[in-house]
Amino acid sequence: MGWWERRRLNRRLEAAEYLYKQLRWVDAERELRAVLEVATDGAGSLVCSARTLLAQALRMQGRLQEAESEARSAIAAQPVPGDGRDGQDVLALVLGDMGRHQEAADLLAATAAARARITSSGHRLVLKSRSDRLQHLAYLGLHEEVVAEADAVKTAASGTDDIHRIQCCHWPPPTAWPSASHSTATTSRPNRCCSRCSRRQASKAWADS
Repeated sequence: MGWWERRRLNRRLEAAEYLYKQLRWVDAERELRAVLEVATDGAGSLVCSARTLLAQALRMQGRLQEAESEARSAIAAQPVPGDGRDGQDVLALVLGDMGRHQEAADLLAATAAARARITSSGHRLVLKSRSDRLQHLAYLGLHEEVVAEADAVKTAASGTDDIHRIQCCHWPPPTAWPSASHSTATTSRPNRCCSRCSRRQASKAWADS
């Protein structure tokens, strides 16, 4: 693939990202499929990005089996996790939506380990994978492991900017965890702490300006 063709496809990928952010998931899907029709095997990162975003668009449309297939194709195009949202992250979300929390937890553990090998144990994406894994462990009823892993994530995040978000979103654990029979597609836990913190930070920034 020539540089001009790659540049053109990157522009279409950017357009698809814009459509996705505008909640126009069907239009985003159309653009992404057009990109994938033209992209060659040599465009590994581009194909991975397109398939990852396509999996997200399909997930938002409730087409979970198709989303799973695209996420796995994205992983096949670029098996090693990069420095952004990858097929592994989206696949974990899809598996959680389908109630397959053990698979999601195992995937996130493997993803965190792979990222730690090429970055560090305190890298924000490593911490994100580990903190995302907590909700799946909770759905599986592994409460002691949740507490132990949350402590470990807090320790790994010490001295980084990510510790505040992890504490807000995942610690301390709620008094009543959801049962393993519930799916994340129908059950969610409101993130009131982070909302309050965001408002407080915005107010402080306004006062300091």
